Amino acid sequence: MSIMTKNFTSLLKVLYFISLAFCLYTSGCGSGTGGNQDKGKASSPIIVANESAALRNLRAIEQAETAYLSAGGGGEVASINELEESKFLSPAFAGETLDGYKFSVKPHPRVSAAFTISAIPATYGQSGINSYFRDAYGTIHKADKEGKEATASDPSALP
Repeated sequence: MSIMTKNFTSLLKVLYFISLAFCLYTSGCGSGTGGNQDKGKASSPIIVANESAALRNLRAIEQAETAYLSAGGGGEVASINELEESKFLSPAFAGETLDGYKFSVKPHPRVSAAFTISAIPATYGQSGINSYFRDAYGTIHKADKEGKEATASDPSALP
């Protein structure tokens, strides 16, 4: 077995356990008491892994935006592409789609230097079910919006 094959196999095992942990944490794969089971939608391991990555990526974007604004940023919120071009965000975000989710950053309409972040499944039902929204206060919300953006009125993603 080649080194690449061993590394790939190890990566798949890690992703499987991460998705399983996320699934159990959110009660999304158990008795139907939480997660996507509430609406009768089964979560594949890919969807669970992508949704876990979406939360991680939201936090990475949040940290990059905060660093960008702290470094000057002209008082303006940067787009994901601007964050990537200015080296505040990994090149993996180029194109604003990563791990089965589309991300966008928007300035808050009434608060200077405040921003919101949205993450929606790139292909609803295949790459993800839940949409996520990081409000101007840093709270992440989630809901099954059938591929549309979540909002601040949706439930918190973290208990």
